[in-house]
Amino acid sequence: AVRRGPPPEIMNLTIEKNLEVTMRDGVVLATDVYRPQTTAALPVVMLRLPYNKENPVLLFLAGDILRVAQAGYAVVVQDCRGTYASGGEFNPYFQEARDGADAIAWAASQPWCNGTVGTMGASYYGATQWLAACEQPAALKAMAPFITTDQYYDRWTYQGGAFQLGFMLQWATATFGVGEVVRRLGQGRA
Repeated sequence: AVRRGPPPEIMNLTIEKNLEVTMRDGVVLATDVYRPQTTAALPVVMLRLPYNKENPVLLFLAGDILRVAQAGYAVVVQDCRGTYASGGEFNPYFQEARDGADAIAWAASQPWCNGTVGTMGASYYGATQWLAACEQPAALKAMAPFITTDQYYDRWTYQGGAFQLGFMLQWATATFGVGEVVRRLGQGRA
């Protein structure tokens, strides 16, 4: 007999791109959702990043999101405020606590979510997790931050209390410079 369709370990996914998720101050953040095609409510794994949710290489910093979705989770991926497809202005770290808590509450309220949200990811994705957790969102049940810090004043952006201007300039220009120019041109401003 000839087998038709995907192997049994592969399931079909529903992918929703650039959903508009409104934060408490009215700013809209672009959010993608990858989930199994099922009517069952699922736990969510969330990633919030400033590096462009459309870039598969950068998404891989958090793991294989398609594999996570095929394992039975709804995966929510969001461009941070002021980056790529999201509105607002990017102010690293400062908006992540409130925006993260709002994003978690939004995901938990969706009909495809069972009310349980976990987070994952490396580097700045880890920072978004720690900062959102400071708000103690009710739906947040698990976190998996790695290659990151929970202490911004003595290990990452600051060393012994001194602001690391060289590190921050390199990170900002190399990571966001070209992307911000493209974003502004797309919005009709230079």
